[in-house]
Amino acid sequence: MSGSYKKHFMPRFFPVRFKSGPTFVFVFFLFGYVFQGCRSGTTGEKNAIPTDSATITSGRMIFIRNCASCHGFGQDGIGPTLGGITEAVAANWLLRFIKHPQQVIASGDKRADSLFKRFKSLMPSFDAIPEKDLLAVLAFLKTHGSSRADLLQEHDGNIADPIPEKIKFSGLTANLVPVTQFPPSAAPGKFPKTRITKLAFSPGSGDLFVNDLRGKLYKLKNNVPRVYLDLPGLKPQFIDEPGLATGFGSFAFHPDFIKNGLFYTTHTEKPGSGKSDFTYPDSIKVEVQWVLTEWKASNPAADTFSGTSRELLRINMVSGAHGVQEITFDPLAKPGSADYGLLYIGVGDGASVQEGYPFIPHAGGKQTGNE
Repeated sequence: MSGSYKKHFMPRFFPVRFKSGPTFVFVFFLFGYVFQGCRSGTTGEKNAIPTDSATITSGRMIFIRNCASCHGFGQDGIGPTLGGITEAVAANWLLRFIKHPQQVIASGDKRADSLFKRFKSLMPSFDAIPEKDLLAVLAFLKTHGSSRADLLQEHDGNIADPIPEKIKFSGLTANLVPVTQFPPSAAPGKFPKTRITKLAFSPGSGDLFVNDLRGKLYKLKNNVPRVYLDLPGLKPQFIDEPGLATGFGSFAFHPDFIKNGLFYTTHTEKPGSGKSDFTYPDSIKVEVQWVLTEWKASNPAADTFSGTSRELLRINMVSGAHGVQEITFDPLAKPGSADYGLLYIGVGDGASVQEGYPFIPHAGGKQTGNE
């Protein structure tokens, strides 16, 4: 990595043309996470972490909003497990890393560098969060001990290569050419600047569409992104927090979109915004509701959406993590086949297992409402 790390968080699209074959468009993103590390620091440093219940409660909420999408306490996921992290790593190192992870990695810090190589990802800087709030997060983390015996042992975070034989170079080369860049959707000074998550074609027309988790669906016109659909403007209860996995989750165009104008979106709304089709006992909190919507465009060829919509599904979830973040149609299905026009919906557990409610995904919860 070289240059300004912030540039890595402005998504860019590149067409890749191989020497023999068609042109493909790839999207490159870099995300990051708080890394676990080795034991270091002094007892005095660790004692800087608050222990009162009010701070711990506050830290839990901050953690849910900013960290739970990538981190748990039982095992590694998108990011490393944080169980026992405050016993393994000094508080001052954790604070420094959370505020400026790219700087810590670039400084040559052994722990940060080895874990960066392991997870091959970068965490966005959280320097805008006040230090007292970061200490509250550490207070919450301190209530979760290690579930792995090796976490407290000295190690550099590396694992043995399970495939020691190196992949042979094919000799193929690719040329990358910048195509477009999307406008920031964050308020000035807020990070990340955009939350671009998906690129897809509109069947029949070949038009490219891209969504930002903060609520915009863009249509590329002469490689210039234009807002096609503004979810917050059409869905007043729309939210893109807590966490880094809420908001405008995904979109999918019906294979006959150019004829029928149908496409679908998923997004999150405030708890209680509508009657849920999937719920559970009232004693369990609801952090967000995921909503599946069908849209019918009056003119499928238009550059801006106009038309009607109807809600198809609403699901209660205990957190903003592991939601309904992908929907799609089988691109290989042919007209007349059983799979043609069948929408696939990827539904996560809402981190209910991590939150202590494993019976929700295992038992299937309680289904009510629309059929």
